Amino acid sequence: MRNPENRRKRLREWFATRSIPAANKSYISQLLNGVAAFGEKTAINLEQTLGMPDGYLDTVEGASAFDESTQAVIKMMQSTDDEGRLRIKLGVTDILDQYELRKMRVERLRIADTVPAELLRGLAEIQDPDFPLALEAFLGSFNKVASVQKQK
Repeated sequence: MRNPENRRKRLREWFATRSIPAANKSYISQLLNGVAAFGEKTAINLEQTLGMPDGYLDTVEGASAFDESTQAVIKMMQSTDDEGRLRIKLGVTDILDQYELRKMRVERLRIADTVPAELLRGLAEIQDPDFPLALEAFLGSFNKVASVQKQK
């Protein structure tokens, strides 16, 4: 459904579980309050900028675009007070952080699998207390270079 009221509703639902980016706070507030026009170009630009699925702001049912667990979190956030919403946001943030850490560990193991065993044994025998930090920084820069190359 392509109407400004539905788009405002969907935008409110989107930010029920997310923070409004500081750079866009004023503009999004104007959209939510009906001060700024909420046409198709604006909807498409917001979807792309905020990482929404294509057509998200024009779909009719709010929670149907999400999986069941996300729907449950949205319902909890809508049915609680500010303190409850803050607790839920913190809990979800912790879960996402743990997920990211697991992904990083898997990536590190994948990288370690490509390093020859003799080199790993030699690295493990180094006694310099600053070596782990230097190695971590080196691997971090390697990961950044690899991710930039993947994007190209």
